[in-house]
Amino acid sequence: MLSTPASAESVRTVNSSDPLLATDHLSIHYGARSALNDVTLTIEPGTVTSLLGPNGAGKSTLLKAFAGVAPPSHGSIQFRGATLKRPHPDITYIPQRSGAEWTFPISVIEAVLLGLAKRTPRFRGFNTQERQRALDALGHVGMLPLADIQIGALSGGQQQRVFLARALVTCGDVLLLDEPFTGVDVPTQDLFLDLFESLSRQGITIIFATHDIEHTVRSANRVILINNRIIADGPPADVLSDDVLSRAFQGRIMIFGQDHGRLDEAGIQL
Repeated sequence: MLSTPASAESVRTVNSSDPLLATDHLSIHYGARSALNDVTLTIEPGTVTSLLGPNGAGKSTLLKAFAGVAPPSHGSIQFRGATLKRPHPDITYIPQRSGAEWTFPISVIEAVLLGLAKRTPRFRGFNTQERQRALDALGHVGMLPLADIQIGALSGGQQQRVFLARALVTCGDVLLLDEPFTGVDVPTQDLFLDLFESLSRQGITIIFATHDIEHTVRSANRVILINNRIIADGPPADVLSDDVLSRAFQGRIMIFGQDHGRLDEAGIQL
């Protein structure tokens, strides 16, 4: 089992009866296109939630809404009972790896330190304590030996680990990840699963978007099945049935393998 850096080791005190994040009839439009339609839900502290659905279902948009970077067209978003209108320092958002600029000439440790930039005075460099936090985070994701390597020289799995290390140094209460398992090797996938469990035990709330049903089954204690609107919401055993998945994926996923505890696919890349 992996643990987070020392500055985040203490277990957060949470009241599971009070939602940490909530949406109230949330709709988001991009021009004439509806990305999300009438989404109402609550997210409790310390839970691991999978936003599951096909490409273009609105999963990334919902994550961006929670991150405070996708404003509602209708409805609202609340964090700790207050309306969320902009990014919050206690909410850490990790976008899709493909959306990052990996040719930017900085080292791995410099990329991780950028996670502290908003909490550091603009004209002050990072001090010894902050650099040690970054090194500790890299150690937890197995990237410490590559701390001085340029980020453009990394593999896909290594890049995703840098993203995660950057999130760990912020020590926020909510971690949002967009397609964290896509295009990475099995050891990196397993590392993410271990960290999800460890962070959840410390009271950190994790929400990740994916179209990978197997990783949803392995890692999440709640599944929100989404395709523009909420199709189903609940524990994986209740939500991941053939008929519900067929509605969400428009008939492209049909078979649930009861004997080996995962979903097979037909016509969609998992």
